[in-house]
Amino acid sequence: MAGQLRDMGSDAPFRYRVVRSARRRETLTVTVDAGEVVVRAPLRATIAEIDAFVARHATWIRARLDSPSQARLELSDGARLPYRGDPHAIELHILERGRGLAASEAAPGRLEVSVPARYRGERDAAVRAAVIGWFSSRAAEVADALVSRWAPRLGVAPSRVLIRNQRTRWGSCSTSGAIRLNWRIVCLDEALAEYIVVHELCHLLHTNHSAAFWAAVRAALPDATERRCRLRQAPILL
Repeated sequence: MAGQLRDMGSDAPFRYRVVRSARRRETLTVTVDAGEVVVRAPLRATIAEIDAFVARHATWIRARLDSPSQARLELSDGARLPYRGDPHAIELHILERGRGLAASEAAPGRLEVSVPARYRGERDAAVRAAVIGWFSSRAAEVADALVSRWAPRLGVAPSRVLIRNQRTRWGSCSTSGAIRLNWRIVCLDEALAEYIVVHELCHLLHTNHSAAFWAAVRAALPDATERRCRLRQAPILL
């Protein structure tokens, strides 16, 4: 993979590769795959910004490098997941009888996941499928509510709103007017999820990141710059 290779200091000794993209205008992301750390960044991001971003997430990166099997979100019993900005603990139930996977919010701050015992060796994958299915459904509800609130205010009407498993983007807008949102937006707090939706809706007015586009975003959300900065500190880690 092309890109600039950099070393972290003694506080977090590992190397990471920086891949810049002209299409990436907002978000810094980090992935750990097969022992390689890759940071994807906008062209305008400075080395100091990238280094600071990596330093903030060094603990997570080191854990994934030390335990490759944990490169994805830990979904065991008692694991804590971010939902709407607040942690939710997984309560795992193995069912001796029953066919289907199920996940539900049993109580505030608690996500109950039921997995039939027949999965056994495939249990981790089954739990992950149930959890992601639940998060994706909640993301669709959040997206629908935010689009219903903001599309009329902005005078736009997306052709479709789709929830997708985007590994490197929070959202995107196609020339056909379809908006695609990462299911992980439901992990964020309301203000950041709202910023992502408003950002993509404004692309129905301006297809690029021109001054007019940013003016539209700030007109809708006067604190857009602050939300944007916070979003850049919330990488897509899964």
